[in-house]
Amino acid sequence: MKTDNMIDEVAPYPCEPFTPDWNATRREFHEDHPRVEAAFRKHIYRASPEQAHDLNELIVCHGNVIRYFVARSLQLPFESWARFSIANAGFVWIVIRPNGVVILKAFNDLGHLPKAKITGQVYKKN
Repeated sequence: MKTDNMIDEVAPYPCEPFTPDWNATRREFHEDHPRVEAAFRKHIYRASPEQAHDLNELIVCHGNVIRYFVARSLQLPFESWARFSIANAGFVWIVIRPNGVVILKAFNDLGHLPKAKITGQVYKKN
């Protein structure tokens, strides 16, 4: 197990469309975006075509980092990260093939938790 401060909670990028629930300042976005983008490039990458076996990595981090990593993995615009809703302890499974094909196999999977234990934005009442 390794600790990586690059994946600490972050204000990844200004939301588009703007959401009043997110109150980060432009300065926070300006400071945080380079860090989370560097973390994405460090942790999310194609395997070498010569790699003989699948490599599975478990990354445990905050929801904003997860949502940003998913948006970037799917080659969506930076600002789309806030369109994903994720609960605490939700699983995300991304497959990245050596040829560049990216598959989102699971997002915010909560099947391991009883409904009473689910927290986060998933069941937020508006």
